Amino acid sequence: MIDRAGERTEFCVGDLTDYRELAGEIAIRIPPELGVGAIKMRSSATMGRAYMSNGCAHCDAIFGMHYEIHARYDERHAFTISPSPAAGWADLVEALNASDDGHLI
Repeated sequence: MIDRAGERTEFCVGDLTDYRELAGEIAIRIPPELGVGAIKMRSSATMGRAYMSNGCAHCDAIFGMHYEIHARYDERHAFTISPSPAAGWADLVEALNASDDGHLI
C-alpha cells in the first residue's frame, strides 16, 4: 500500500513494471529478516512477457501474479515505507487510480 499524505492506494509488485526506480526504492527497504526474495523483472511463461515480480529468497524463482493475488487473502503488515517526494510515486498513484481495476498489470 502506498500512503501519501493520508491517501492510501493499493498496488502489487507487477504494477511497478513501468516504475523500476520505485521498485528499487522499495527493495532496499525490505527488512532482511522477512526473507523476501529480490524484486526484479522476470519472464512469465503464463503471462507471455516479463514484468516486475517477487522471487523466492532461496532459488529466485518467480512468485507470479497468480500467487500474489491469493496472498491478498492472507496479508499481514510487514513494514511501512514513507515514499520519497520523487515524481514517480505521484505518477504511479495517478495511473493506479485511473485504471479500470486499480492495477496496471
